[in-house]
Amino acid sequence: MSFPTLTLLIALPALTAVFLRDSERKRLESARVRGIAAGALTLTLLLALAVVFGSDQGSGPPAVEFVGGWAGLRAGPRLAVDAIVLPLLPVTVVLAMAGILGTSRRESTARHARAVLATCSGTLLLQCAADLDTFVVGWFASLLPSWFHARANALEDPRERGPLRILTVYLGLASLPLSLAAISLHVTSASGAELGSVVLHAQRSVTLAPRTQEWILLLLGVTALARKGMVPLHSWVPHLAERGSVALTTQLLGAHAGVLLLLRVAIPLLPDASRSVMALITGAAVVSASYGALMALGQQRSLRRCLGWVAMSQSSLILVGVATMNEQGLAGALLQCVGFSLAFAGVMWAAHFVEVRTGTMDLKRLGGLVGRMPLASGLFFLAAAALVGLPGSIGFVADELLVHAALATRPWVAIPVLLATGLNAISLYRAYTATFLGRPKGRARLAGPLPVKELVGRERWLLMALLALMVVGGVAPSVLLGARAAAVTALSAAASTP
Repeated sequence: MSFPTLTLLIALPALTAVFLRDSERKRLESARVRGIAAGALTLTLLLALAVVFGSDQGSGPPAVEFVGGWAGLRAGPRLAVDAIVLPLLPVTVVLAMAGILGTSRRESTARHARAVLATCSGTLLLQCAADLDTFVVGWFASLLPSWFHARANALEDPRERGPLRILTVYLGLASLPLSLAAISLHVTSASGAELGSVVLHAQRSVTLAPRTQEWILLLLGVTALARKGMVPLHSWVPHLAERGSVALTTQLLGAHAGVLLLLRVAIPLLPDASRSVMALITGAAVVSASYGALMALGQQRSLRRCLGWVAMSQSSLILVGVATMNEQGLAGALLQCVGFSLAFAGVMWAAHFVEVRTGTMDLKRLGGLVGRMPLASGLFFLAAAALVGLPGSIGFVADELLVHAALATRPWVAIPVLLATGLNAISLYRAYTATFLGRPKGRARLAGPLPVKELVGRERWLLMALLALMVVGGVAPSVLLGARAAAVTALSAAASTP
């Protein structure tokens, strides 16, 4: 029996979170908590890389690992990975590692580390799910740690009730329709309520009438829009970016669960309805990209809220690529998933390091930091440029593929996509100049720069590592594109075949 690599990959962060819960009573120092969590995530990253380099990336269905099957049990969740999700596995662990290493000492508690580890574990389960039931469990497992963390903060500080309320409403909208859709797929399939019967990696594990597909896809569409933060279910993205934990915000947005829902569930299981509603998904994505870009341009008060609007706008472009349902668009969307996650994490952590030192994200109170934080200034600028497709970064290649795919299928989409990206670039540049150049409003010129310190070692290496990954992906995109070519072709063929 083969070694349960995927099971161990998913379980290691969760088991570490359980261990930290037990050790919380001992009141471990923040450095000890960070060391334990970082060590566990290092092993998880090695496992993720072993899965990436050890997997067969052919066009056929991947080998399925039964959790518990290796121990002699007959039932259990089914896990599998293919070329579509393989690059997301190490990115998910890298985001969790950033959440541990980048968090300040004041916030580096066992509770926060548990939330980061549990979110990582739930996201990996979501990405490795080979049946619908496991996918739903992973969906909830990737959301609940953030909710419990926000709830604990709200109990300690009433001012933190805002993020809790936002998460409760919008994450509920992103979960309840999915549960109803999963139940409906079970009821309408031949296997009935048998757990694990709706297989995701098979092209057609269920056969439904077109009308049935339509109303199930409606539930899945609401779920995907809410989880991606698309208009009109978008408010949680800028709010959480401004008020929430940076570690959990980057993990939630970097999971791209809404994209996986479309690629893993909607298109393979409901192909007829998917073809008929892709124009609506494209419209929602274009509206979200344009609205987020305009809001970011007008939101020049809070740096992190501005970044939240830009993130909402840029992540909407991924759905534009998915909705084209052709090879170029799907390849660009999947590449953008990796590039967006790394770039958004870079700008958010750079902003967090500024907030830790100045105590504010008010752009009118910031300014002149380039003299005291030259490295942070440069790294923020490069990460922000990569977020909007800096040449040489992975986002540049992804944006080019997305625009070409849009021109080939729906030419009217290309213009608002380019305009939204341009507006986001202007917003990020204005945020950069307000934060690092000039001087704070009301501060005398002779007063000099704000008395802050440069990045410490772990902060410096964190941002440099994220940028290095973006550059490597931009210089050699053929590695990611070539590895996913067969899977993208198969998915595009399945989506276009009547």
